[in-house]
Amino acid sequence: MAAPAPSSFNLRSILEKEKLTGTNIMDWYRNLRIVLRQEHKEFVLTQPFPADLPNNAPAAQRREHEKRCNDYLDISCLMLATMSPELQRQYEALDAHTIITGLRNMFEDQARAKRFNTSKSLFACRLAEGNPVSPHVIKMIGYNETLEKLGFPLSQELATDLILQSLPPSFEPFILNFNMNNMNRTLTKLPGMLKTAEESIKKNSNHVMVMHKRKPNNKKSGPAKDAECFFCKEAGHWKRNCKKYLEQLKQKQQDGKSSTSGINVIEINLATSSTDSWVFDTGSVAHICKSLQGLKRSRSLARGEVDIRVGNGARVAAVAVGTMPLSLPSRLVLELNNYYCIPALCKNVISASCLQAEGYGFRSVDNDCSVYYNDIFYFHAPMMSGLYIVNLNGYSVYNINAKRQRPNDLNPTFIWHCRLGHINEKRMEKIHRDGLLHSFDFESFETCESCLLGKMTKAPFTGQSERASELLALVHTDVCGPMSSTARGGFGYFFTFTDDFSRYGYVYLMRHKSESFEKFKEFHNEVQNHLGKTIKYLRSDRGGEYLSLEFGNHLKECGIVPQLTPPGTPQWNGVSEWRNRTLLDMVRSMMSQTNLLLSFWGYALETTAFTLNSVPSKSVDKTPYEIWTGKRPSLSFLKIWGCEVYVKRLQSDKLTPKSDKCFFVGYPKETKGYYFYNQEEGKVFVARHGVFLEKEFISRKDIGSMLWKHRFREDPKKKTDVDGNVHIYKARLVAKGFRQIQGVDYDETFSPVAMLKFIWIVLAIAAYFDYEIWQMYVKTAFLNGNLDEDVYMTQPKGFDDPQSAKKICKLHQSIYGLKQASRSWNIRFDEVVKALGFVRNEEEPCVYKKISGSALVFLILYVDDILLIGNDISMLESVKTSLKNSFSMKDLGEAAYILGIRIYRDRSKRLIGLSQSTYIDKVLKRFNMQDSKKGFLPMSHGINLGKNQCPQTTDERNKMSVIPYASAIGSIMYAMLCTRPDVSYALSATSRYQSDPGESHWIAVKNILKYLRRTKDMFLAYGGQEELVVNGYTDASFQIDKDDFRSQSGFVFCLNGGAVSWKSSKQDIVVDSTTEAEYIAASEAVWIKKFVSQLGVMTSASSSMDLYCDNSGAIAQAKEPRSHQKSKHILRQYHLIREIVGRGDVKICKIHTDLNVADPLTKPLPQPKHEAHTRAMGIRYIHD
Repeated sequence: MAAPAPSSFNLRSILEKEKLTGTNIMDWYRNLRIVLRQEHKEFVLTQPFPADLPNNAPAAQRREHEKRCNDYLDISCLMLATMSPELQRQYEALDAHTIITGLRNMFEDQARAKRFNTSKSLFACRLAEGNPVSPHVIKMIGYNETLEKLGFPLSQELATDLILQSLPPSFEPFILNFNMNNMNRTLTKLPGMLKTAEESIKKNSNHVMVMHKRKPNNKKSGPAKDAECFFCKEAGHWKRNCKKYLEQLKQKQQDGKSSTSGINVIEINLATSSTDSWVFDTGSVAHICKSLQGLKRSRSLARGEVDIRVGNGARVAAVAVGTMPLSLPSRLVLELNNYYCIPALCKNVISASCLQAEGYGFRSVDNDCSVYYNDIFYFHAPMMSGLYIVNLNGYSVYNINAKRQRPNDLNPTFIWHCRLGHINEKRMEKIHRDGLLHSFDFESFETCESCLLGKMTKAPFTGQSERASELLALVHTDVCGPMSSTARGGFGYFFTFTDDFSRYGYVYLMRHKSESFEKFKEFHNEVQNHLGKTIKYLRSDRGGEYLSLEFGNHLKECGIVPQLTPPGTPQWNGVSEWRNRTLLDMVRSMMSQTNLLLSFWGYALETTAFTLNSVPSKSVDKTPYEIWTGKRPSLSFLKIWGCEVYVKRLQSDKLTPKSDKCFFVGYPKETKGYYFYNQEEGKVFVARHGVFLEKEFISRKDIGSMLWKHRFREDPKKKTDVDGNVHIYKARLVAKGFRQIQGVDYDETFSPVAMLKFIWIVLAIAAYFDYEIWQMYVKTAFLNGNLDEDVYMTQPKGFDDPQSAKKICKLHQSIYGLKQASRSWNIRFDEVVKALGFVRNEEEPCVYKKISGSALVFLILYVDDILLIGNDISMLESVKTSLKNSFSMKDLGEAAYILGIRIYRDRSKRLIGLSQSTYIDKVLKRFNMQDSKKGFLPMSHGINLGKNQCPQTTDERNKMSVIPYASAIGSIMYAMLCTRPDVSYALSATSRYQSDPGESHWIAVKNILKYLRRTKDMFLAYGGQEELVVNGYTDASFQIDKDDFRSQSGFVFCLNGGAVSWKSSKQDIVVDSTTEAEYIAASEAVWIKKFVSQLGVMTSASSSMDLYCDNSGAIAQAKEPRSHQKSKHILRQYHLIREIVGRGDVKICKIHTDLNVADPLTKPLPQPKHEAHTRAMGIRYIHD
């Protein structure tokens, strides 16, 4: 081995000063790189251990290879010599590159977490007024030194600034002097300077209590000679001494005594002076008030029972204690318990420590303090003259209301609250005060539960920007969607425009984001023709719809200046964000009050936008409609959205009803009248008038289920989305398929569905080429199948014909419940799509392809769910239209969920992620693991399960019989098959003991659930690769099962950065070497290659597919027709791999064991190695 280059000193000695323990990973790694850079061996940290050379390699290449291996050995020994004994034992058998990779994976996250907590503590340091300064400065210097040890030192100036910024206001003269005189002192001298300043502050400080001294009165008693009486206007006396005034008072008293039949009316008003202030004090030990007014549940205190010492040292006595309710500007009532009444004080005090003991929290920003309880804002206390003053904004301090509230169903104010789309009470009060609502007396109403369901929010973001001075000077816009439920008409997005000056808003429903440009041109033409003005500025976020070339060119042609918000700051587009929130809040409130389907949210949204334009807001004095048009709006025709209404039929005969019972769903824009929904006919129409059942609608209980119980006499089935929200109520006729006889009324029943691995392959391709991904749903799919057999059924109950009671029905088409229903539907769908020009993939019968020139569309069918993937929007629209003409379809817009799996997409990065976090949450809750500890591995390294751990006694078996072992295995298996290949081996190992599980087996299953709880937010991601190539990895663990000595084999195939196919299973035969085990595990590639080749979009499909294996013997078995003693018993079918390799379909390559991605599918691994392979499969957090 070559010696290192000579130098004047031994540079390796810097590694011996402080050995690696884990927390000093950053310093140790930096010193190691310095040493290796000086010795020209830094490559060992970045390049893996060199692979073995072939036997016929040249001598020079062998010498270079031997030198390189010696370098790795030298550096690994150096690294081990500078570690703690615990780390040495863990890494002594590994090479240098593997050691440094494992150390970084193990300790860098810990160092980063410690750096984050240290910097957080440093920036949060604040010195309270009156506390000593020396410990505070020493603590902050300690934080700075800790950051320096972690490799992130702060400069002297920045550290000094942080310390000065943490000081209280009493140090402001010192800070001013420090900055003006440029005192560039070191941190070691700063504590002494601050200590001197602190002593000076104490000498010159005043008392906390302010003493008001009255100036001596040197004036003479009595009025001046020129003083004028306010009563008689004569000089020389005051009104209180005026004779005329005194005589008049005397006469009034006599008149009052002579009246014996009059009524004395005494008016008592509880009022509070504006001079009364409520101080929020962080130093007070109790709540204190100066008056008994408003004190509830109070009791008197004996003199001396409770004394409180104030700031000047004096003792003051409390006369009573009780509860003080304060009505706050937030419309919440704060009850202050154990409130002491001390008349001797001049201010009311709210104790911060008492509130904190009751669970309240405080947040201090910019010298102001806000109080919260369970993240709900209560009040704000700005600092005034050194005190936190609670600002009640003119509200009455005491919440006294002698008027009894009426129930909401009888309260006209609440009825108008519902008519106006559940706007808040302040807006309604302003409308009533302005005279727009004058038909009733305004009064408060009970809490609206619909508003609680639809409007619950977090604390608001505070910020204000400059307002426009005229109409269309600035227009705010934003696109919201996709929504979880598609609106009637196939709409999944909405586009909002809000004028900044008037706050008048427009809303446009869209099926796809690509319609944004056309909707903007529609809005632009409408407002320009209506107002005769042009838009000057258009403010939006940085969505792709605003950054397109055609959108930008159109704005330039029209002279409109775009204003794009900075990345990551949606607050700058706050008007649009707030408008979207307000719209959706009102829509949720309106929808929660009705039993209409979620697909009516589009009508509710347009109604909400119309209502908001007709009512005032905090931003403008008048209504937006009045500012926009110059006319006052009329609100007399408004009705409660979703209420039942009787509408006159246009045509009716003499015996049928003259009206239909419908639902009110909106106001048409083009004509006067209302939108009504006829549930019987399933259509929306316009009518001028109807009889609205508003009061009956409000007073009704359990609206959502009444209609269905009446019509079907039983609770209907519910179709829910992935989050459990009710999508639609279903009721259908189902045949008794269990009475069918094979060969008589059915033959074949098999119906194919798309395999998940082929769906993931197409999604990976779509992410690479940025294809459109749309989703459709076939309504009542099985009713579309044609029957080849004669099938008969009895007449359904409730629909039987009394005149033909003995007759039966013959089915012409399939219905739900028939054994051949699924197959009939699949055959019918195959015929229809082939007639549309689609070609079926031979390897996957549920994947179709259609090509027209450069336009391409893939169609994937999974029972009744359809994915349309392609590069041409017009062709996709044509396919959707053709399918709608053949079947009853529901357009779901851009794909958001498939089989309960969430699809996340970032088209700017060409990234698609698949997540089952909602499903995993349900599984964890089902097995009571939602609050368990979070696991780091699905199966710990070194765990061996076996039959010897099964129950041995009857008591043990009875104990395990109540544990849902098999159910947990099945629940985890669905996640593993869909998006989580990282738990494949652990699930394979635990599923072998379902028939007789033991406690150790159940602990292993719970460890999988703990691991899923920690990683539930991870995605199986596709994207970020430069080439679209399928790479396969195969591996096997020799005789890992101790019960039958069979090996565990596994493989994984990756495309565009993510796994598309994987498997981990125990082999069917007992083998004698790992050569045989890994040789048998390498056969999945052929099927995938055929499928990808028929898609016709991957240029790499024509070349050989790389299949990586870390066993040289398996590679030799696949490439060469050799035979030896241990391979004689291998089945002949497995030797077909030689023919596949010979054809060039698959190319088997050697890979280092540490880089074999299939390794975690065959054995438990240490955490760093497991996480590295998991990330190579594409399982990662989406922000990574």
